[in-house]
Amino acid sequence: MRQFDFESIIAGLWRISQQAGEAIADCVHTQVKFKPDDSPVTAADMASHAVLVRNLPQLIDAPVLSEETDGHRFDAATPFWLVDPLDGTKEFIAGSDEFVVCIALMEKSAPALGFIYQPRTQTAYWGGQQWGSFKQVAGGTVESIKTRRANFDEPLIACVSRQNAKAEAAWIEQLSRHWPSGVLQRPMGSALKACLLADGGGDIYPRRGRTCIWDTAAAQAILQGAGGDFFTLNGQTLSYKQHAGVYNAEFIAVADKTLPWLELLGIN
Repeated sequence: MRQFDFESIIAGLWRISQQAGEAIADCVHTQVKFKPDDSPVTAADMASHAVLVRNLPQLIDAPVLSEETDGHRFDAATPFWLVDPLDGTKEFIAGSDEFVVCIALMEKSAPALGFIYQPRTQTAYWGGQQWGSFKQVAGGTVESIKTRRANFDEPLIACVSRQNAKAEAAWIEQLSRHWPSGVLQRPMGSALKACLLADGGGDIYPRRGRTCIWDTAAAQAILQGAGGDFFTLNGQTLSYKQHAGVYNAEFIAVADKTLPWLELLGIN
């Protein structure tokens, strides 16, 4: 991991993400277009993208790969910024506050540092394995955050996607059979699901179907710094090697790494 002033970098990421949030707010009433993969994009996505691409290299001189970058070419062997300018575009379009700006600093095919900012609540989460993870509401006190240990006497809290919950229904049903106190589902948009796990408010975020590397990188760094992790269905930590392209394998994000999650989900 390259050496830098952590506090200075976080202050810079706060400033840049707030600028991105302001750019998003200026585009509340905007026409929705659709990409070739049928995912929506708005002027707000592009406005936030412009802020991040312009400012992040001034903080640490590294290229920026954004969801809205043409071509999506990257070299996983060298450091780069990996960003989702507006994660939760469907939530944004629906008028929900469950959308975020996701920023990850990538090194050696892994997210070394993650920063996630929720514009409507002015809340930021950040961290990585080297530093631990933190949370702050703008103007408030910085709080260190940790994942929680699962308790057999209490229901598991499963954070599920508002847009994709049906895909994980079989997993949740299987988990309910194995867990004595049952499972409570908490629907939520964007990378906030992983932030909730990192902040001790949930136990598992299972995800089937297609996600991209910019959807998970910042969240993974924060969850790892808090004590959890993202695992693929073969039990390996989610990786970001160039040969795999921009699409992730299916994964589960967990707070308590000591549990046999794949067995509980009926995967192994």
